[in-house]
Amino acid sequence: MLARFGRAMYWIGLVFGGFFLMLNVVPLSVMIGLLEGAENGKPWIGMVIVSVIGFGIWGTGWVIRYFTTGATGINPKDRGWYTDVK
Repeated sequence: MLARFGRAMYWIGLVFGGFFLMLNVVPLSVMIGLLEGAENGKPWIGMVIVSVIGFGIWGTGWVIRYFTTGATGINPKDRGWYTDVK
């Protein structure tokens, strides 16, 4: 039961973290020059903030999975030492 909770939290963290990392498309497009940005704005600040939030959510999900299932890799398909969960 605890292992399922850990895996569920990991996948939720992975999905929401991926969502926040996908938000980097807009600041990156402004930096490359594909989109026009605000003249006074600094797109890299928004990109750093969104990246930190995304990696923080994903990392928190992985830590919860690590504590509940044992030593597992950061890859979602990797089961590590814990192989009872299917």
